[in-house]
Amino acid sequence: MNLIEKATILHYHKYSDINKNHNIESGVDLYDTDRHIRYSVLSKIADLNNSSVLDAGCGTAGFLEYLDKLYNGIMYTGLDINDEFVKEASEKYKHRDKCNFYQCDFSKVLIPQYDYVFASESLSYNVADDIYHIKTIERLFHIAQKAFAFNMLDSNFGHHVLLKGYNKEDILLYCKKLCSKVECIDNYLDNDFTIIMYKE
Repeated sequence: MNLIEKATILHYHKYSDINKNHNIESGVDLYDTDRHIRYSVLSKIADLNNSSVLDAGCGTAGFLEYLDKLYNGIMYTGLDINDEFVKEASEKYKHRDKCNFYQCDFSKVLIPQYDYVFASESLSYNVADDIYHIKTIERLFHIAQKAFAFNMLDSNFGHHVLLKGYNKEDILLYCKKLCSKVECIDNYLDNDFTIIMYKE
């Protein structure tokens, strides 16, 4: 993802009509209003009690709020390129133990390993680099000690100024080259799929 693409994403979240009600959280859910359905699919990856979790593209940490209702003792780290989202999440969870947020490009910075890595609604941006999403999937998979789960828009997704759909079979085939235990879930929302990659 180049500097212009990053600036476009930041500009969109900050100034688009979806965000004019001054509710920062509303700008995170780009695809539809079914963010919690995606969270429910991702959260079934494993028993996450007392696990370390990395949320790549965390927004204002809606996923953390969802996980905290299901599991105990999660050690959570959220990364996002949008400093407003990071500030909002940091303020919201300033009294929560074992919780950190950092403003950065998770596709480039050095990241330590976590038990579980998640990327929800952060791998379907429209970028010039045709293999950006492939490189990022591989990178995040290697950061995970137990499993990596992510969702993407599929190739039936229509035109959008910021988002792009990807061929599910191509993504799945690539993931199977990285590990032998891969699960694909695609029966929860139109034009959306989730892949879970388990470490051996």
